[in-house]
Amino acid sequence: MLQLIVEHRGLPAENQLGTVRRVQGAKEQALLNVAINKEYKNSLETMWIDVKKAYDSVDHEYLIKCVERLNLPQWIGCFLKNTIERWKIEVRSGSEIILEKRIRRGIIQGDRLSPLLLSYAWIYLSRKEAEYQIPKSRSQHRQPIFLNKPPLVYRRLETPCREGRNTRGDERRDKNVF
Repeated sequence: MLQLIVEHRGLPAENQLGTVRRVQGAKEQALLNVAINKEYKNSLETMWIDVKKAYDSVDHEYLIKCVERLNLPQWIGCFLKNTIERWKIEVRSGSEIILEKRIRRGIIQGDRLSPLLLSYAWIYLSRKEAEYQIPKSRSQHRQPIFLNKPPLVYRRLETPCREGRNTRGDERRDKNVF
């Protein structure tokens, strides 16, 4: 239901292929690009941005602010906020808990909700990223950027969610992104 609401509103950016339903995954898209390049003698130019530890880099406060900005039905917003705030990992030996650790940063992976939450954090970033222009190529055509995992390197929460300001500032510049 959550995905349907967001898709119905047209919130995910067109270049955000990672979590769009009925669209092939990143590996399949890359193979398709290779096949098209062979067919058209290497005239297709694309760029994929992949960020190391994308799921681990999302700040929980930032994620909650992004979810709030989606103006979802109240019960969904409350559910997501409570779920995010209660994330923890338990390490067990048999039935005994030997370590319990609260997750303060990042999105736990392994269920259907995880890619959706990551895409909600990307919505504001990928829309801004799409404004960047690639330098003109030999063919003088501007080519699309396919964002599989847009950069999530904000050091402060204020950036796009709270203020809605231009995100091309210093918060996004990080040597370790690429």
